[in-house]
Amino acid sequence: MIHLKKLDYILDVIHTHSKDLALIINNDLAIETDVDIADLENYLQVLKNRGYITYKKNSSYINLNGQIALESSKNGTPFQDEERAKKLSKHWTTIKLIAATFNAIAILGLAFWSAFQNSKQNKLERENILLNQKIDSVQNILNSSSKFGKKEN
Repeated sequence: MIHLKKLDYILDVIHTHSKDLALIINNDLAIETDVDIADLENYLQVLKNRGYITYKKNSSYINLNGQIALESSKNGTPFQDEERAKKLSKHWTTIKLIAATFNAIAILGLAFWSAFQNSKQNKLERENILLNQKIDSVQNILNSSSKFGKKEN
């Protein structure tokens, strides 16, 4: 995170000194930012690779991409904002994964519960059919015994 702050700070200093595309000498930039000249050249290379500055061997100035990055970022810190966005995206991905897992567990739970309820209902229906068959057989027995018990005149 320290490097991101330094990148943001260096870009801001270059922006401040690059009015009307004026070059800023690397030695002056190193003194103003309090960054070692060897490290400064690495930071300037990163800024150049991002397309934020035009960097020559001993001097640099901000270009349109760098100005847009500074203006569109929160508090003039495009690198820190980018890092925050990556972390937020990572957290959202984790949250979505957890939510999908809970959703899958809930769906499986509902499926098992539904199958259990369906099995229970089928069992009750079979018992009902058996009881109806027994009632019918008892009624048939009663009907047939009542026919035999009566004498016809």
